[in-house]
Amino acid sequence: EVIKESRIRNKMTQREVARGICSTATIARIEQGKQMPSRRVLEELFRRLGEPAWFFAGMTMDARRGSADNLAELLGTKLTEEKEETPYEKQLRDYVAILNRMDEASGAETVLEELLELLEQSCPLERLHAGEEVVAFTYLELWVMNSIAKAYFELEEYETAEEFLKKIIFYMERHKIDHKIRSRILPLVCHNLAVLHSRLERLGSAEESCESGIQCCINEGKLWLLDELYGLYALVLQKEGIAVQAEYANEQSVFLTQLKKRSDSYELQKRAEKIMLFSCF
Repeated sequence: EVIKESRIRNKMTQREVARGICSTATIARIEQGKQMPSRRVLEELFRRLGEPAWFFAGMTMDARRGSADNLAELLGTKLTEEKEETPYEKQLRDYVAILNRMDEASGAETVLEELLELLEQSCPLERLHAGEEVVAFTYLELWVMNSIAKAYFELEEYETAEEFLKKIIFYMERHKIDHKIRSRILPLVCHNLAVLHSRLERLGSAEESCESGIQCCINEGKLWLLDELYGLYALVLQKEGIAVQAEYANEQSVFLTQLKKRSDSYELQKRAEKIMLFSCF
């Protein structure tokens, strides 16, 4: 999808992109998601299309070094500087360092400034705010955008926070995102959008966001945030005066919380949730 979008943006045919690098049929298979290009081909394609060669490297890196699909694992990983550190690896290491400071309740203004500078390394903000123009994000950039939204939320700049969250959801709905990534990010963003809408007394929208997040967790068979989503859902329903459904949602939340506590990684998961989730109203 990234190759295809960049090619169309550059008004190039598949034949023009492929010339001297690989066959036109190979480009077609890559764009259809039927073939993963080698590192050499990927770098040459990005060079021809005018994109930084490392821009989307996070999608193909080893999970232990880069795009771990579990935020708790990422936060628990000690990332050390390497002699030949790539820009993506540096961005990841800096992001984890910022998250650790968020966990220590640093000032939201300072955290926001650092996060915006971090995102600017690979995604210029003017491109981010370019309406509905096709923009490709790395897995890491989506996490950073959520953290930026959280910082704006804490500063009570709700409209800006909502803009970042909706940008993530719009992107994930428009593109074929890997299910592992989707099952991690979408419930989180839905939860945060629900909290934001609740704060603004848009209870109908909050209810819809909770339902979307819960459905994603169920469809993907993930417990990630399901207890938090049901708990938030219960609060929203209670404020709407829907007592019976609110009680059921609360029972689900309590049951799932007890289930998660049996996991060895429970404390690490709760730390990840604390850092990434908006505070309930």
